[in-house]
Amino acid sequence: MGRHYSSSDDSCDDHCGRARRSFHRNARGRDSHHEDYRDGQRTDRRSHLNDSDDNHRPHRHYSNRNGQSRRRSPSPMEMVSVNTHHIYDDRQHLKQLNIPTKVNRSCTDITFLILFLMVIFLWSLVAFVAIKNVNLENLMPHKDSNGNLCGTRHLTNKRILYIENLEQCVTRESGKIFPTFKCTRTFCVESCPNMTSMSKESQFCTRDICTNYVLQSREFLGICIPVGNCEPSKTTEFSTASTPYPDTTREALTEVCDRLQAFSMAFYIFWDVTDAYPVILGLLGVALLIAFVWTLLMRFFASVIVWTSFYNFLIVFGGLAVFTGHKAYTLRLIDPKSDINFETLNDLNYLKSRWYIWAGISGVLGLLFLLMLVLLVFLRKRVQIAIALIKQASRAIASLPTLVVFPVFPYILQAAGLALLVALGFIIQAVHNEDNAKSTCINDFKNLDYVNNGMAASFCGVLIDFLQHTVAIQIFNVFCGTWLVLFINAFGYLVVAHAVAKYFWTHKSEEPQCMAVVSSIGVIVRYHLGTLALGSLVITILGLVKAAVEKFQHKARKVNSSSCMKTLLRCCVCCLWLLTKSLIYVNKNAYIMVAMYGKSFCYSASKTFNLIVSNILRALIVTKVTNFIIFIAKVTTTISISAITFFILHREDIRSGLELKEPKYIAAPVAAVALSSYVLISCFFNVYNNVIDTLFLCFLEDTNQNDGSRERPYRMPSELLRILGKKNYRRREKKN
Repeated sequence: MGRHYSSSDDSCDDHCGRARRSFHRNARGRDSHHEDYRDGQRTDRRSHLNDSDDNHRPHRHYSNRNGQSRRRSPSPMEMVSVNTHHIYDDRQHLKQLNIPTKVNRSCTDITFLILFLMVIFLWSLVAFVAIKNVNLENLMPHKDSNGNLCGTRHLTNKRILYIENLEQCVTRESGKIFPTFKCTRTFCVESCPNMTSMSKESQFCTRDICTNYVLQSREFLGICIPVGNCEPSKTTEFSTASTPYPDTTREALTEVCDRLQAFSMAFYIFWDVTDAYPVILGLLGVALLIAFVWTLLMRFFASVIVWTSFYNFLIVFGGLAVFTGHKAYTLRLIDPKSDINFETLNDLNYLKSRWYIWAGISGVLGLLFLLMLVLLVFLRKRVQIAIALIKQASRAIASLPTLVVFPVFPYILQAAGLALLVALGFIIQAVHNEDNAKSTCINDFKNLDYVNNGMAASFCGVLIDFLQHTVAIQIFNVFCGTWLVLFINAFGYLVVAHAVAKYFWTHKSEEPQCMAVVSSIGVIVRYHLGTLALGSLVITILGLVKAAVEKFQHKARKVNSSSCMKTLLRCCVCCLWLLTKSLIYVNKNAYIMVAMYGKSFCYSASKTFNLIVSNILRALIVTKVTNFIIFIAKVTTTISISAITFFILHREDIRSGLELKEPKYIAAPVAAVALSSYVLISCFFNVYNNVIDTLFLCFLEDTNQNDGSRERPYRMPSELLRILGKKNYRRREKKN
């Protein structure tokens, strides 16, 4: 039997129904303002809640007095429990949709990826045909004057090449991009001569020629390089019987030594650097370690470094402005009627005695002082934002340690791409000099059937004909190599940007970050290679146009063209330089937006441009402060490593312990260490700078899309919230 209800039960059902409908109206009113941002578009959640009410509304079945089954609505308390759970799930869904890096991605700019693959395939085909149709032995520098390769055939014991006139080997022919290496008198020898001599016993000979003299040399990469000491008066052996023209030989040696004397310092510098290479490699590792220490210092002491530097510059500029102003005032009292004499502007003593020179210097320093003062007074909050981003970048690198290791691979690939470009350039130039290239090409296809043989041989012949146009094929080679290198560079940048953007938007969650770089590589390879191809193509084309205009400008200077033409070319070069710098900046930020939202290149570039233009002052301050801090880190590290190098090479006891030779010019290895350490540290801090750029753009997007409410909370760190004077809704609720 079913349960029987009285009339009072029916009235209770009506009351419960009214209560339920009232609750739904209130719930819909409370949730009608929920808005979500998906892919940068604002969508209303009202329709979702209205459509899903019936699905979430539970019903109970019971029997009335006549035994008929009816649905009874739940009680108000049951509805409160059900709808509260529904609203909680909806808000959790809103929080997930508010994270840009969790959007549904799709392949972007696929057309340009196909174009990139086609160009690289054609470049590979050109390289294959060029390598197949060139005698690789002709590219080897280790060949004597008779064309014999050192270390092969009957010259197995003579693997080193001795060049009689090394300074005459490199020639530059018109119409060719790469130089030509042609040495007139070369000999394969067992070892390099250890003294300068004209004796017959010291001569090197081939079948028909011999050297008239030998120069003291050392081996480097299988070639004898003069050491710089070749003065005839210092040689130990001179034999007049070694040649039928002894006076001519002595004069020739004197002339060669006079020419090499200009290069002797270069030779000594070269050997000082090569002798100290163990110290150089070891100190490069120390420089990298110091760079890691700098990241820790910037995490905890960034504010101290920035504000101390600003105040020091303020004091220095102010003090120098007062000093130079007082000097100008004093000179003005001594000689108030001094006129400007343009004929003596090159005389330093004259300039030091003119009061208007000191007044001009004082004005420039005073202007810099005012700019620094304005920066400290009116732009203090923006400087604090830059400092907070620097600290957050250090935390991001600590949380994502693979960010430091990963850029090594793109750098290696870029170096390989550049090496391939240069090597292929020499090979193409060698093919241009070959006479039997086309016949060699056709002979490679003899084993094919008749139809394919004719088509393949014809196609190969077309490629060889194209290879004969050296300038055109070299331009194509440079275009392909540059595009490939820039593509690899953009790939590394986008991987770092995606990993850092994911860290910014999800750093408060419990998601593991150890494999962030690996997952970012997978995302970029799967979806965004076309975007990288498009962005790198734009920079490549613009760079080639700029190089062509600069080449034309260089030629215009030689032919003494009109001043109007020269001015026009200078303006074109300047505009192209500015356009290139602007596009590189837009490209980098467009990649960051692609890493966040997964959209196409053009959409991301336009959105990034609008976002930066609306926050141009913040962007300027953050960029300059960041560059200033990184510059201080680079200079400090480079100076420290250079000082350590000088100390090691200057102390004889340390040199003897490390088995190092005393350098003739100690500044040479010190400069080599300074330059190489600066380049290495720049590569490291480029990653650090990329992290800061990504965090800054994520910060701008966070302030633009979110308002701190429960539905759209800020994702930025608490330090940035404190600087902006904003709080999330939950934090206010807990505080109250």
